[in-house]
Amino acid sequence: MFLTIDMLLKCMDNDHRAQNILFIMMLALIAMMFSVMFMMGDELRDRSGIPLFAALVLILSSFVSIFFHIFVHEFGHALFGKLSGYTLFGISVAGVWIFRTETGRKVRFFPIKGAGGATLSVPSGGYKDDTPYAMMIMGGITMNILATAAFVAIAVVNVSPIVTFFAWIAAIFGVYFAVSNLIPMRAGFAVNDGALLRLFRKDAATKHCMHFMQMDSFALISGVENRTPVPADLPYGNPIADIIRITLADRHIAQNRSDEAELILKELTDNIGNGISRNLANMRLLFIYTMNGADKGKIDAVYDEKMKKFVTSFSHMDLCAILFLIAYEKRFSTGNIKTNGLVKRFNKIVKKVKIDTSYERSIMMSLLSDAPEQRSDMNEDK
Repeated sequence: MFLTIDMLLKCMDNDHRAQNILFIMMLALIAMMFSVMFMMGDELRDRSGIPLFAALVLILSSFVSIFFHIFVHEFGHALFGKLSGYTLFGISVAGVWIFRTETGRKVRFFPIKGAGGATLSVPSGGYKDDTPYAMMIMGGITMNILATAAFVAIAVVNVSPIVTFFAWIAAIFGVYFAVSNLIPMRAGFAVNDGALLRLFRKDAATKHCMHFMQMDSFALISGVENRTPVPADLPYGNPIADIIRITLADRHIAQNRSDEAELILKELTDNIGNGISRNLANMRLLFIYTMNGADKGKIDAVYDEKMKKFVTSFSHMDLCAILFLIAYEKRFSTGNIKTNGLVKRFNKIVKKVKIDTSYERSIMMSLLSDAPEQRSDMNEDK
């Protein structure tokens, strides 16, 4: 019953104003690129006189610029993090992760929706209230700005039409990367540097929670156990702290300590208002109630229409949602839940993550005890 980084980020409110600004910036980016292409079109025409060559150079320059600035951005996080006392555990460009474990470096493809790249670093000496963070977070933007300045200098020198054209395109993308990361916002399931900076500055508890969740994310990607101490005195109503409570409840469930998990989840739902954290906690309570044989009235008191929509939406990423839906259908035979599709989705998620899912697999196998074909599919995917 793991929680992915996707769920953590989905718990943060959308900044619609910032996203509107991002949309306007994208339009401006496209307009500037085409302006450069038409201004330099005569110099980039091929022998036939058709400016197709300019369009091809524009496309190629755009792709190269995007990957270059993603790499430079993540390298900036790693470099400035190292300078401020952080240890680099993993870095990703376009979903390709290079991470360090006790047995050496490993490479893995694990894209995070909404993020072109990512860096996972933690303080070398362990977490402290005065642990620096701004230099590490702003390192990516700083490197984008420095790279942009270099490209502008190359464009001004005007070595050749193609080099000048590429330099202007790369400079435009550099400005876009720097500004779009500076304005706090969430894109897809990824928060940018501005949003991270705002979270780290919120209070000491949030900062500690963010460090803990970073290591949990690393555990998800690499399979290395998260040994970071759980933050003490977690506040209620803080979305990051609430997610950590749910993560701890997940661990109790996986260790067959459902009573302890239920206590954590009930305290959480009693102390926070409506929201995604409360729904995630209720979803785990539903799983515990269903697996422990609670009567349908107790389950349906929580599993109302709003909760049904939430569980369905999270069945695309959360094993708990999938297992609950299959267990609920097996116990009450509603005919509204298609278990075959849920089993396939379960297998897809299990194959994608690196963390131990033996408990979840054992629960699924017990639920499919009377479905030999689906049990066979589970064994093949193991």
